[in-house]
Amino acid sequence: MYKKVCILILVALILMFSESIVRSDVEQPNVWRLQAPWWLITGKTSPSGFREFREAIGKSLEGGSLLGGYSGHSLVERADKHLKSFRQSDIIFLILPKTEEFEALKELREKYPELFPVTSKEFRKFSPLVYLTYDIETERMRGVIIASRVDVCLAEILLEKDLPLNTFFRYEDGKLIEIEGK
Repeated sequence: MYKKVCILILVALILMFSESIVRSDVEQPNVWRLQAPWWLITGKTSPSGFREFREAIGKSLEGGSLLGGYSGHSLVERADKHLKSFRQSDIIFLILPKTEEFEALKELREKYPELFPVTSKEFRKFSPLVYLTYDIETERMRGVIIASRVDVCLAEILLEKDLPLNTFFRYEDGKLIEIEGK
């Protein structure tokens, strides 16, 4: 009996460590561009130019979805319904540079931090901002765009260029400019 328990414990430990070894072998990319399937998620209010931005992405890259117009608990309830799809998709949050818009997403950020890569401190420090990161568990991109206005040019940049991950950018005059002094 003692041997059987020891063998079971040993097998369980081997399985646990083999999973972490496999996961650590997944190499995180340095650059990324938006890929299907994708989601655009907004707070209660979308940045101006959002419709054209979304249409530009949709014309170039099928397999996209939109979640917007909700905040707080309503947004979390909607996210719960689409969670499996979120985890299998690239996600970009589009947020107005207003504290109340960011706070409206607080409940979602607290429940699913892996989906939302920017903290409150970064929001205040770097707004306006474009930031992309890579979720190694799902092998998908997570992004945040904090801006009063988005446009077709920004959509094209996200679709056509290999963008550095984990880098803070400002979007100005149709270009992404790295924010110095992170």
